[in-house]
This record gives sequence, C-alpha cells and structure tokens, in this order.
Amino acid sequence: MAKPKVAFANADEGRVNIERKLKRLATMLKDGTLTEDAPTSLNKFNKWVFTGASAEESFASNAHDTLRKHGSLQKDAKALTDLVKAAANPTPPVRELSVNRSRERVKVHLQLRQIAERHALQLTSENGELRRQIVALNSTVDSMVEELTAIREAYEEALQELRSRNADLVRSTPSNVRVLRKDV
Repeated sequence: MAKPKVAFANADEGRVNIERKLKRLATMLKDGTLTEDAPTSLNKFNKWVFTGASAEESFASNAHDTLRKHGSLQKDAKALTDLVKAAANPTPPVRELSVNRSRERVKVHLQLRQIAERHALQLTSENGELRRQIVALNSTVDSMVEELTAIREAYEEALQELRSRNADLVRSTPSNVRVLRKDV
C-alpha cells in the first residue's frame, strides 16, 4: 500500500525540524554561547524545543523514531550532544585553560566541518536521486502524451467515419420515413 501524501509531508517536516536543531546546536557550539537547555544526550535532543524570531529558527520536539530514520542526522546529533556534554564539564586550572580550550575549539570545529561535509554529501546524493526521478517522470509524461495523442486521433477518425455513415443513412432514408434525430 502506498503512503498518503501527508505521510511524505510529515516525514519532510520531521527531517527539517531535526536539521534546524542541528544547525542551532552547531551555531551555539561554534559561537561558544551554550545555554542551560542545550541537550547533552539524544533523549534531551529529541525533547529540545526552541522558539526563535522566525519560523525558520524555531523547532519542536520529535520522536526518537524520527531521528533514527535519518541515520546521518542521528550521527550528527550524537556528535554534537557529546560536544555539548564535553563543553559543560568543569574547566581545568587557568594555566591549562588556554591550551585545552584551543584544543577543544579545534576539535569542535573539525567535528562541525565533518558534519557539514556529511550533510553536503547527503544533499548532493538526494539531489542526484531527485534529478533522476524527474527525468523518469518527464519520460513517463512524454510517453503518456504520445499515447493520448494517438488515442485522440483514433477517436477523431472513428467519429468522422460515424458522421459520414450517419449522413449516408440520412440521405438513403426514404422521404416518407421521419428521422427522429437530426442533431447527430
């Protein structure tokens, strides 16, 4: 049984919601502006809700199954929540602080870059698949148009033949027989 259109729309909304969460969390890590509600586990990530200045910045909670359906996004969420957890740990003494902080920032930036690259590859792959589907659909539409054109031409020929036979019958009908319908 095929999925209804609303199922595809809901799946897309769920994926977009997760992508917004990942983008918000990555921005917070990159800028160093982590808040107390920043998720430190996948469970907290799924429950995380944010209302931004616009609909594009806002996101809602999602089911764990929704995250699990999108494997690469789940990996990204795990990596980012691990980074948040590491960033939330108490810092070492001041002397070690600058070196460790620099290492942590490099680690964060490398992981963010890897996540972005994986996401870009996934989008490129999806884009290629969508292009192939569009080509296939266009081919199907073209063949349907050709088939419908042939059917219409056959219909027009059959209709013309019936009209000419009807005209012949009307002409061959004796004048004392009344024709009931002349509109054909």
